[in-house]
Amino acid sequence: MAINRSGDTEGSTSVTATSVNGSLVAGTDFEELNQTVSFEAGETNKQISINLTSDNTGSFSVELSTGESATVNVVVAESTGGDTSGGSMGLISFLIILIIPFIRLLGLNNDTVAK
Repeated sequence: MAINRSGDTEGSTSVTATSVNGSLVAGTDFEELNQTVSFEAGETNKQISINLTSDNTGSFSVELSTGESATVNVVVAESTGGDTSGGSMGLISFLIILIIPFIRLLGLNNDTVAK
C-alpha cells in the first residue's frame, strides 16, 4: 500500500498508519498495523505492507495520524486457468485487496494486492 506525501515537501515529517477492525479483525484475519512512516525532505512516496492471515472476506480500515483513512475490502476471486493444483475442480482462489482512499495532505493510493 502506498502512502503519498503532497504539499510542502521541503522538511522531514512522519505519519503513523494503524489498522482499525471492521468485519475483518486484526490478529485473526490480518496482522495488526501500527507503523510510523518517515519522509525525508523531498520524499513523496512510501510503501507499507498489510499481511493477510486468513481466507475470510470483509473489510477493515487503515487510518493515518493526520486524520485520513482508507477502507480495505478483501474479496475472494476464482480463476479456472489451466493449473489444476488449486483443487479437484482446478479452481485457483486468491485474495484481492481493494483500497478505497480518502486523502488530503498525506493519503493512501488505490492498490490491488493478490494473495
